[in-house]
Amino acid sequence: MWGGFNKVWTRYTDDLIASDKQSAYFLETFTHRMRVQKTFVYYFEIIDMQRYKVIRKPRLVTGALEKVNKVPFIFLAGKN
Repeated sequence: MWGGFNKVWTRYTDDLIASDKQSAYFLETFTHRMRVQKTFVYYFEIIDMQRYKVIRKPRLVTGALEKVNKVPFIFLAGKN
């Protein structure tokens, strides 16, 4: 009835519209991660044991968050 590429868009949450449950789940986790990174980047610091550095600048923390799972000995820590 719908053909190969025609899909019904469904509203899963207040701000998320997707064509199926897998896409909705991916978009929800991705947008949640982006909100958390942008909001809480000011409250975290990165401890880099390879370079013996503590990174506190929000711009550099955001870049280092992408490397936490890829590079060993980079740790995320709270500033409290």
